[in-house]
Amino acid sequence: MTRAGHNPLAAGPRRFYDRFMPKRIEILKQFSIAVGTAAALLLLGGCVSSKAPAGDRHLTLHGKPFHAPSLLKHVVRKRHDPIVVVYKLTLPVGTFSANRKVWRQLNENVVGARTTVLLAENGLRAGEAPRVRWPAIARLINVQGSLNQPIICKSNGRSALTLLTRKNVQSEIVAYIDHTQHQVCRTYVDCDDGLMMAMRLVDGGRATQVALEPVVHLGTVSFKRNGMHLGIAGGVRPLIKPFAGLQLAVVVRRKHFLVVCPAAPKKDKFSIGSQFLSHTQTLPTTETVLVFVPVRKK
Repeated sequence: MTRAGHNPLAAGPRRFYDRFMPKRIEILKQFSIAVGTAAALLLLGGCVSSKAPAGDRHLTLHGKPFHAPSLLKHVVRKRHDPIVVVYKLTLPVGTFSANRKVWRQLNENVVGARTTVLLAENGLRAGEAPRVRWPAIARLINVQGSLNQPIICKSNGRSALTLLTRKNVQSEIVAYIDHTQHQVCRTYVDCDDGLMMAMRLVDGGRATQVALEPVVHLGTVSFKRNGMHLGIAGGVRPLIKPFAGLQLAVVVRRKHFLVVCPAAPKKDKFSIGSQFLSHTQTLPTTETVLVFVPVRKK
């Protein structure tokens, strides 16, 4: 505040600017930082699936790769809400899928014998292991060109979310084998490939059941009902084509992790595993490995 009877402009506009404007600018900066922080916490608190900050995206594969990103502390979690951190690894083709030393560390029988055979017929491979085995696996796959992107997934135990693994696909042909051993071919245009994921806590919260199902997103559909119908009058819903015969459900115990990757990207080019979890049509050829890690927030 100015003194009574004192005109701050009497000393000249330059002195007035030098004296009062820096304080005003500093106040505006503090106000902007406070508003930005509050808005970020409000938005992140209600997310079902959220990516980690830029500083946490390029995590090294050595050390402790299963340390939850700093964003986890802003996720509002109820007592029975499961949280799973999905590490999306992008590696050169064959780095993980064709490495026998890596698969010696994993237990593929956790998904069951019939499911293991069905996954292999569709170009997919899955396994589970304790977290203490990850450092040995990381040393085998930490090659030049590898990328690790963590994604935090939160659910109420009754809803599902979609992990997109391949976006903006112009056209593709998918050949898959269903649970009746029939081979089916599908053709899609302008779509996104991914895995629908559902999760819930089991065994008194000591384990997390993770259910996965391949899906294709074909965009959205607008719908509207007349006034005679009850419920939702209209809106927009996603157009999803699922592969219901390829559902995978695994109970991941505490301090364990689940891995899903393509089985043979170079050999089975039209299988679900190759189409959804690899890029072999462009250089450099890469494969996508998904590591599911249940997190128990304190």
